Amino acid sequence: MDSSEFLGFLRTRSSVREYSDDELTSEEIASVILPAERAPSAGNRESWDVIIVTDESVKEGLFDAAYQQQHLLQAPCVFVVCANYVRSMSQYGERGAFSMRCRTQRLRRPI
Repeated sequence: MDSSEFLGFLRTRSSVREYSDDELTSEEIASVILPAERAPSAGNRESWDVIIVTDESVKEGLFDAAYQQQHLLQAPCVFVVCANYVRSMSQYGERGAFSMRCRTQRLRRPI
């Protein structure tokens, strides 16, 4: 795929808020996680962790924390991406922690 095809793909993408009741297979989960693992990151630190949530009570907690976004309860599987400032600090010291705090503040802002 060349850059113009990729840009076309990005322009036509959309969010999905309707889900089947089928559970994701480990292969399907890997097909989502693998590209993220391959994405570039500062210093190749990959300063994030992904938690895959299928437990209904945990999804209810996420629903409450995310301003009652209904799709969190409907999805059979939720991917929670967490900043790992320790990995960032191991390369960049306090500057890495500051970068993670900035990203976290940006994500916590109500929409």
